[in-house]
Amino acid sequence: MGNVKRLCDHCGNPLEVIGGLPICPQCNDNRGEYYNSLTSAINDFAQNSDMVLIECPGATLYHKDSNEVEVGAKYIDNNDPTQGYEIIKRPVHGPRHVKKRWVKKNDAHLIRRCQSCQDYTVRMRRKEGPDLYIPSRNSYNHRQFNHPKR
Repeated sequence: MGNVKRLCDHCGNPLEVIGGLPICPQCNDNRGEYYNSLTSAINDFAQNSDMVLIECPGATLYHKDSNEVEVGAKYIDNNDPTQGYEIIKRPVHGPRHVKKRWVKKNDAHLIRRCQSCQDYTVRMRRKEGPDLYIPSRNSYNHRQFNHPKR
């Protein structure tokens, strides 16, 4: 099929992908209706929903045998993630890092990282190292309870 460009339904110009969404720059410059309705829909969802958008700062790597941060995200207050963080040297991300995601507002103060960065942080603190396989809870349950009947 190749690289097929999508066209705007209103003016027929090629769409550009902006922030992961196909948007027509021509129509948005002239009218702005689509872009304005999109941003207002996102804002309405955020205000009326029990969800909030949070950003993952990445993993934290520590010096060997200490709690001193070597590289990655260092939280200002380890007991309160809402106080923010700083990046030491450079950001570090897990292999399946998710930059932003929606979480329940009630849980937002408990969550710091995406699952991939959290796993990476924990694995790098263990003496077994980053290559240690830790099966996920879902894959364990799937194998244990979903065997085909013989």
